Amino acid sequence: MIRATKVLQQPKNLYDEILADFDLDYLWRDDYEKISGGLYKEFMHFGVVKNESDWIQLQVKFLENHSFHTDWAKLNRDPQKAQLLQRVHDKAEALGLSKKAS
Repeated sequence: MIRATKVLQQPKNLYDEILADFDLDYLWRDDYEKISGGLYKEFMHFGVVKNESDWIQLQVKFLENHSFHTDWAKLNRDPQKAQLLQRVHDKAEALGLSKKAS
């Protein structure tokens, strides 16, 4: 089941799907900015990203390629995901990045 949370998620059964969707639940919560900020610092520390522009492009790519697995998450989280993706696109535009990550 732990492997079900590895990005890119590939759950093998309903339990994996539930766990995979729950693992990313922070993306749709009010504390997204706080948790995301911690992940940004971690990615900077380990050289995954070099600056905020890299981070924003990574977030756009991740959110555009992510899909939920359970019907519940699709119904209840997709609208919030669309709002988050729009906010990230807005940040990308403010930084002068293209609307779509490459």
